[in-house]
Amino acid sequence: MSGHDKTQLVAEAVRMEMARQQKKTPELARAIGCSPRTARNRLSGLYPFEIDELLAASGWLRVPLSHLTAEAEATMKAAM
Repeated sequence: MSGHDKTQLVAEAVRMEMARQQKKTPELARAIGCSPRTARNRLSGLYPFEIDELLAASGWLRVPLSHLTAEAEATMKAAM
């Protein structure tokens, strides 16, 4: 599994949780301390989230960090 695949899985988990909570990209940008454009790039999987951004996002979404990374971790383990 490539780093790009992991990036996509984490981005998808953040997008899914945001959709579940009906939160918008500009709100995420404020929560993780970046521009809306950077937040869109993170959510699209174009660029990976930095660890501090993921921690801030998990706090903002009120979910454990593991909730956002679990699928990527499971897929990585299955590939081993």
